[in-house]
Formats: sequence, C-alpha cells, structure tokens
Amino acid sequence: MSKLKAILIHRGLSQKDLVELIELVNVYEENGVKRHHTVQEYIISRIVNGVPKNYSLNTFILISNALNVRIDDIVD
Repeated sequence: MSKLKAILIHRGLSQKDLVELIELVNVYEENGVKRHHTVQEYIISRIVNGVPKNYSLNTFILISNALNVRIDDIVD
C-alpha cells in the first residue's frame, strides 16, 4: 500500500476528494483573478496505486499542501 493511499484511508478521503482539496487549498491570484492549481485525477490514481513514474515535484508539493503533510510522508 502506498503512503498516499494509507493517508487517504486514514482520513476517509477518496481520490476525488483529494483532487477537490488540492484545488481548494492551492489558490493563487493572477492579474486580479483567483486561479486554482490542480492535479488530474488519473495522476492521483497512479500515485495512490504505486504506479512508478517520474512525477513532477510540483505535483507532490500540491498534494502535500492539500493534506498538510511533508512530501516525505506521501512519497514511497
């Protein structure tokens, strides 16, 4: 079981919940317009299921910000 999957189970969150949380927490303003950083659900699914790939550091930063954990807590 991946670290991220364990956190989601422990918190009672689905992968879709995580995507929504990422968008809610990772907000920035550009030219006076609020914008949301996001991670596509299929990327979350791949990470949760331990599919190896070179994901960007930004992806892990967005996830860790949303869950309020360190990157080490979600990377296997």
